[in-house]
Amino acid sequence: MGGSETPGGGFGILTDKHWEETIQTNLLAPVRLDKGLLPYMLEKASGCIIHFASIQGSLSLYDSTLPMLLQRQA
Repeated sequence: MGGSETPGGGFGILTDKHWEETIQTNLLAPVRLDKGLLPYMLEKASGCIIHFASIQGSLSLYDSTLPMLLQRQA
């Protein structure tokens, strides 16, 4: 899960569609995964979900991956 397909050029060229696609991929995909796994884990009273974030939150390519950077910071 995760990634960024936003074009280079920074904040000024990003459209709402770029932001929405990045949110769907990087934020909501893991949320949906958790929602699918959690009922089973609760039923078994066992389990652990670990999400790994990328280095993108601290070392970003600001001109090309800004939406992903901001989500990682959040």
